[in-house]
Amino acid sequence: MAGSHGSMHSKIILVFLLFNLWTLDGQIYIRIPNTPGVSNMLTYGSQRRISTYNSSLLCKVDFIRMKVKKYFSARISRYPNSTSSFQLSCLTSGGNICPNSGPPRKLNYQTSTGLSILYLNARSVKAFVPLDGNPSCKICKLTILQQLVYRRSYDVVSICETWLNDTVLSSEILTGYNIYRKDRTGKTGGGVLIAVKIDIRSNHRFDLEREQITLVAIELFKDSSKPVILYTFYHPDPGPDDLNLLNHSLQQSSEMACMVLVGDFYFPSIKWSLDESTSTSLGGTVEEEAFSDLMEDNFLRQFIKGPTHIAGNKLDLLLCNFSEVIDHVSTTSPLQNEFPSDHYLVDFFVRLKFKRSKCVRCKMYDYKRADFDDLRSCLQLLPSDMLHSDDVDIYWSWWKDLFLAAVAECVQ
Repeated sequence: MAGSHGSMHSKIILVFLLFNLWTLDGQIYIRIPNTPGVSNMLTYGSQRRISTYNSSLLCKVDFIRMKVKKYFSARISRYPNSTSSFQLSCLTSGGNICPNSGPPRKLNYQTSTGLSILYLNARSVKAFVPLDGNPSCKICKLTILQQLVYRRSYDVVSICETWLNDTVLSSEILTGYNIYRKDRTGKTGGGVLIAVKIDIRSNHRFDLEREQITLVAIELFKDSSKPVILYTFYHPDPGPDDLNLLNHSLQQSSEMACMVLVGDFYFPSIKWSLDESTSTSLGGTVEEEAFSDLMEDNFLRQFIKGPTHIAGNKLDLLLCNFSEVIDHVSTTSPLQNEFPSDHYLVDFFVRLKFKRSKCVRCKMYDYKRADFDDLRSCLQLLPSDMLHSDDVDIYWSWWKDLFLAAVAECVQ
């Protein structure tokens, strides 16, 4: 029996060695309970490798005691990402991979209270551009767009000049987003697109679109919030007919509907007010007059400050009929953004939930408890000689101060 016990424990020890549990610089001690024919303490030399263990085998051993001098002192060699041989552009096209993502983007607003939206004029999302300025290595702009959208996790993406056609499927553009698009048919260029995250309820408003103009209209819904109608409009050939059709579409919405209109209107010479919120192009071209009428008829205000094109013109506009809804509007020049285009990128936030304002307390006179006889006496004793001046505001200020002083004395 002693020989059989010794053989069994020898097999257990052999299995432990074969399983390669840990890499240790010190010695490993395994103590086995008092068993005839087997040494009470077995010692193995340093630098034994054991990687995993089997709990069913450990139940036969009293305990394992390890005496370790250092913990993983050996260096682990690795290859830097710059020397990798895999195709990075192919990996990022999968839709959920972003190279060098860095720390998460810190936003100064809560996306649970609204929608974060990106607008850009793509000048073709399917074109190939040099990668890192190297003409021999090119990357598709669609891949760059996917990296930009996935890294910043926008709720909605609005694009003008997509240059798409029926050879590109909507499922290939942005995975995880519902795509609403209108491509230009018959010739290259043009086209608009709106992408909405699949977890945000959205509805395509075909009734607000017009066949003769490049326009996509959708309605966005969030829990316990007022819906928002988002228009994306591309105006390549200035003409009053296109603006009249757009105005008719806006008029079809409900009077209380929140409308957000964004797009390339191509009005480089239009005049704006000092805060750039309203058009002041009175006596301008027919197209500029039609655009001014569109803004006035629908109570629209413009929210982008500064130019939106590398030539210094304001071509892209952000319009809304509820000024308190639009927040955190920012533009990024082509030299600063990661997407190659001659237009600026526009970030903005549509606020759907608002905090209740705090109650404002103010003191008021209780005229029910006033002593009007005393008040009349005080007013009769006021000096009759007034300051000599031709400015009526000075007389008004003088009389007001005297009257309020009498009120403060006679009214509690």
